[in-house]
Amino acid sequence: MRRLISHWIVGFAIAIGCAGGAGASDLYLLPGDPENGQALHQARCTVCHETQFGGDGSSIYERSPRRVRSIEGLMKQVAFCNRQTRADLNDHEVEDIVAYLNEAFYRFTMD
Repeated sequence: MRRLISHWIVGFAIAIGCAGGAGASDLYLLPGDPENGQALHQARCTVCHETQFGGDGSSIYERSPRRVRSIEGLMKQVAFCNRQTRADLNDHEVEDIVAYLNEAFYRFTMD
């Protein structure tokens, strides 16, 4: 009986450990670092935006009507640009850029 309980406890502990692994973090929106996002934006995004939209490239964020209307839309747009330009940003860098753009231009709430 003790052996059965012992195996059950070990199995339960393993299941709990696996549930908290990398896959579980995919379920949550993690806030990015806007300061790092600003630096990444300057290094990886500005050149394309300046070429496409002129000036410092920020007019893409300030145009009316806005193409991006939610935090989810902003995340999708940054991910799309990352793929299209082959900027090779990882997920955390994309989150950082989203945090920067939201803080600087959009001000969406995370309801």
